[in-house]
Amino acid sequence: MPIPFRVGRTIVLVMSGWAWALGCALPCGAQTPPPPSLPDARLNWVFPAGGRQGTTFEVAVDGFDLDGAKQLLFGTPGISGVPKLTEPGLGQTGRQPVSNVFDVTIKPEVKPGVYEVRVAGKYGVSTPRAFVVGNQPEVRETEPNNAFKQATEVRLGTVINGNTKETATDYFKFSAKQGQRLIIDCWAFRIDSNLDATLVLYDAEGRELERNRNTNRRDPLIDFTVPRDGEYVVGLYDFLYGYYTLPAECFYRLSISTAPYLDYIFPPAGLPGSQGQYTLYGRNLPGAQPAPHVRVGGKPLETLTVTIPLPADKAQHLGGDRLIDPSEAFIDGIEYRLDSPQGLSNPLLVSMAGAPVVVEREPNNDPSQAMAVTPPCEVAGQFSPRGDRDWATFAAKKGDVYWIEVFSQRLGLSTDPFLLVQQVKKDATGKEQVIDLQSVDDLAETSSFVHWSLLSGLMFDTTSHDPACRFVAPEDGTYRVLVRDLARAAEASPRFVYRLLIRPPQPDFRLVAVPRTPPKLLPEQGAMYTSQGTTWAPLLRNGGRELIEVFAVRRDGFDGEIRLSADRLPAGVNAAPVVIAPVLASSKEPVKRSSTLVLTVADGATSGAAPITIKGRATIGPNEVVREVRPASMIWPTLMTGVTYSRSRLTHQLIVAVDSHESAPFSLEVRPDLVLEASPLGTVKVPVSVVRRGDFKGSVTLAAHGLPPIPSNVLHAQPPYFTSQEIKANENVTEFVLTVPYGAPTGTHSFFLSGAGNARYSRNPEALKAALDRKAAVEKIVADTAARSKSALEAQAAAEKRRLECSSARAAAKQAVDKALAEAKPALEQAAATAAAQLKDATEAKVAADKAVAETDMKAKESAAFLQAFSQEVTKLQEKAKPADLPFSAPSSSITLKITAGPVALELSGAKVQLKQGVKLELPVPIRRLYGYADPVQLSVYFAGGVAGLSAAPITIMPGQTQGTLVLEAAANAPLGTHVATVRATTPYGGQSLFVDEEIPLTIDKADPPKPR
Repeated sequence: MPIPFRVGRTIVLVMSGWAWALGCALPCGAQTPPPPSLPDARLNWVFPAGGRQGTTFEVAVDGFDLDGAKQLLFGTPGISGVPKLTEPGLGQTGRQPVSNVFDVTIKPEVKPGVYEVRVAGKYGVSTPRAFVVGNQPEVRETEPNNAFKQATEVRLGTVINGNTKETATDYFKFSAKQGQRLIIDCWAFRIDSNLDATLVLYDAEGRELERNRNTNRRDPLIDFTVPRDGEYVVGLYDFLYGYYTLPAECFYRLSISTAPYLDYIFPPAGLPGSQGQYTLYGRNLPGAQPAPHVRVGGKPLETLTVTIPLPADKAQHLGGDRLIDPSEAFIDGIEYRLDSPQGLSNPLLVSMAGAPVVVEREPNNDPSQAMAVTPPCEVAGQFSPRGDRDWATFAAKKGDVYWIEVFSQRLGLSTDPFLLVQQVKKDATGKEQVIDLQSVDDLAETSSFVHWSLLSGLMFDTTSHDPACRFVAPEDGTYRVLVRDLARAAEASPRFVYRLLIRPPQPDFRLVAVPRTPPKLLPEQGAMYTSQGTTWAPLLRNGGRELIEVFAVRRDGFDGEIRLSADRLPAGVNAAPVVIAPVLASSKEPVKRSSTLVLTVADGATSGAAPITIKGRATIGPNEVVREVRPASMIWPTLMTGVTYSRSRLTHQLIVAVDSHESAPFSLEVRPDLVLEASPLGTVKVPVSVVRRGDFKGSVTLAAHGLPPIPSNVLHAQPPYFTSQEIKANENVTEFVLTVPYGAPTGTHSFFLSGAGNARYSRNPEALKAALDRKAAVEKIVADTAARSKSALEAQAAAEKRRLECSSARAAAKQAVDKALAEAKPALEQAAATAAAQLKDATEAKVAADKAVAETDMKAKESAAFLQAFSQEVTKLQEKAKPADLPFSAPSSSITLKITAGPVALELSGAKVQLKQGVKLELPVPIRRLYGYADPVQLSVYFAGGVAGLSAAPITIMPGQTQGTLVLEAAANAPLGTHVATVRATTPYGGQSLFVDEEIPLTIDKADPPKPR
């Protein structure tokens, strides 16, 4: 079906050459009211969602705030999109762009695959949508085709671009020959469509042969071997009947071909830098052999061995041909596609193994049949056949530490792995004893992240069903691991592969960046807000700021600080480095796993757009590790809870746009590179000012965001970091007060302030001016046509008068001829002929005058009707452009907050204690008082492991003093060797006791032998 126009968006006037004229001049509207803020381009759909190499074709787009759309950006120079031009309409000169319609050219050398398209216009660069480049012929669905007998005829090997609407089914018929194996594949969900497609295959008489839904995520696929030559029909409809979406948002690309299709690859992973052999399992694989007893969905598969080189960089980005959901965003790997004369296959993931790969060996369903492995290793297995339970066993020494993790759901599969770790030992009688050490279902770290991070699960839900755990061998012996799929206990498929990783921990991290909206003010939970999802890209107006949330998934227990910085920023844009504070990855407490990068643009920066790069750096062991951030975006927001849901995915680029024509109504300014320091219960003040632009003079409400969360055991007993403060109208400077709550985590943290106010904004006055200019031109045309119509009417009346006069003259002449025929026949006949000729001329003049009246009258009516309709649209533009108060939130630049354990610091760095058995030793303990703290400080000593025979009496450092002396005593039986002593300073502060600890080594030597008497 063709793309429908929404009511109220474009008016098409079917007049002499004026179709499109009105729609070309007016900006696009919106299906629902956009968020109450300044405009920012958002793209809903592009149709068709792809095309063939070496072709030029027309593409339509739609979304919000796409005013002045001037270009389509594809992220590759081989694809371009420029506005489609049409002849000028009424009141226009020169060829005019057709609103939201572009001519797209794909060069022949562009590699087939999935790219991204964005719209660039007045309000920046839009969010991306998938755009597919293929190498097969393409057609567009044509209506009517919603009845079986109306099926559109297509040829095999053709890609059909279409849309579904509500309860309608689109039908397509094709001819096929006996023995052909056809792959009928619908791409919709995988290319950002809202369609939940179902495919049904019929024979020529309408008998159903096959039906499918949700083979590739929510996309269907039919594998059909043709039983006899003939005609067949495939129907496609929306399983949800398009209930909560518009038809244009339910687009698809349907292929019916003999092209290869890949179901899975085994093993699913290889070591970085390797060039190994892999087995492809699929259908229509060129040169393949049948795969005995391997079936998916009841269909037999073929097998083909290929060699695939993997890059040496283990942190390789996943590429762009596959849809990468949030839970899969941190997996490393490459994409593989198989080419053939019949077309290109679908893409598969080949992931990066974390250790040498060994292939699962059956039978291993019983603990007694457990497959023996030697860590470090990675077991490549399958959750097949039905009820499969795979066991592996390994030996470990006491204290050995291994990271045990299962990858399956994060490989893009609908699985739910379960992991069980057991210790196997024998009692004194030789009977086997089994001890369950750990059982893990879902990935605890990721679940914790979703709940506590500053990005809610709604925005970028990284929840994973894959389990992982840190294993420490309690003693020398044998251990075994069980892996099974909880989601497929009663069914199975060989394509449900998994990776079981057993290796010593290799701490590491991966990062994802998501543009986010300015935060809403939540004064009661300033440290625990969750950000709204955003479906638009950053747009920096003069003096403005935009936010990009960067969050980390920490691997194998990495808990260090991550330093973030941005590169390749557009001219005039800067971003101060920020940190993601150290956390214990396995912590059950709320932890802040993200940080907000604040982009700032200077006043007067040049307009433009560019992809940016963000990198994270961390010190792991002796090395600095650098990881490039993977960009992501929300693709669709939630429409109704429980019915539809937000969708986010990795994107190919993170685009930042700069607009020099508009300015941020105000900005919030703090000192550059501001660093604050406090202990829990301490107070700090942030000097902040408001820079007002235009006519903004209103008040600004301040809040802070990105502050570290408070542990759950003290969360509700503590006040928040701040209460909202206000900079009153016409004031510019204040101090924002933060009080660090008790229990706040120590370390370095990045946060920012936000200011919220109502700003006067006039939307797209340039469009209004252009429309008013055109209206004036049309009014002149209307006046001119009305004048010409009046002149034509006058000429018509004169012609009618002349015709009547000539007709009377001719009648008189004829009568005279009859009366005096005998007397003057020749002369009268001449007079009659002259009168007849004059009547003919007058009659022809009357016909011409009638035609002129009709034409001028039609043009006058048409132009008047156009002016009336156009005037209504101009009125709407005037309403939109009328200054209105819009909520506006402006963030400050990043601020660093260092939280210390208490208001004093122990200065024992480098101290070492050597103590002999039976001897006392004085240990001077200097302290440094912070933040003006002058109260008493108590010093005490604790010994790691509760070492017996060591003691030290607590002492108090009085006000004004900066040193105390602890007396350490070793008993005569104190254990020899080196121990760890923890010196603790306890300070009463703000009604609580704060503790500052520092560890020092303490060595116990043998007592001196008694001196001879």
